[in-house]
Amino acid sequence: MTKRTLTLDIKEHGIDWVLLRSGLRNVTIEKSGQLVCRIDKAAPQDAITAIKALRKSLHAPGLTCIAAIEGRGLYTRSIGVPFHDRRKVRQILPLELEATLPVAIDDLALDFRLTGNNGTTNALAAAMPRGQIDFYRELLRETGLDPGLITFSGLPAATLLAAGPRGDKTALLIDGDTDHTTLFVVGNHQLLCLRSWTPPITGSDMAGRLKSAIDQTLEAISHV
Repeated sequence: MTKRTLTLDIKEHGIDWVLLRSGLRNVTIEKSGQLVCRIDKAAPQDAITAIKALRKSLHAPGLTCIAAIEGRGLYTRSIGVPFHDRRKVRQILPLELEATLPVAIDDLALDFRLTGNNGTTNALAAAMPRGQIDFYRELLRETGLDPGLITFSGLPAATLLAAGPRGDKTALLIDGDTDHTTLFVVGNHQLLCLRSWTPPITGSDMAGRLKSAIDQTLEAISHV
């Protein structure tokens, strides 16, 4: 049975989309493109109209939808944990993170991945305000799409990179623009580090600031 999945990578100034066709044996890209529209929380109609027009042009009823949203507002932490049981980690992680975050943990949607190196286990956690996620979910529902999964931009690509034949090598993946950057560090077939930040407003050497932030991140994880 053929299944069609519409993946959306939603950024402030546009949406990259890919229509996937999956069958019993393989998954192929059927179509892809970009919607030029502004994602404005105060006036989302521009984006809603653009996505509705896209859905109509695809002639694919019953689409499954997967969405990635930009990393602005994303909090990331790496917490050492004494066990590998995900259920136990999920129970203790909010308590471990509460003192390190500038907002109440109850206001955040939280997920994590377990990573290991030199006999240690870390929970690589990512948290985002629930209201921010709810905005995108409701925006998509207004277009007739009910996303089965909402993640953040760059993570799917980093996951594929880690799982690939060269995922054992240390590699960097950067997602973002001049206003926000998300950095993924991959190695040993796993996501080793995740960092999300907004570049300083002052200063013109953008490349230098980015390099400095990357160097600081690599120096930090080299001691883990």
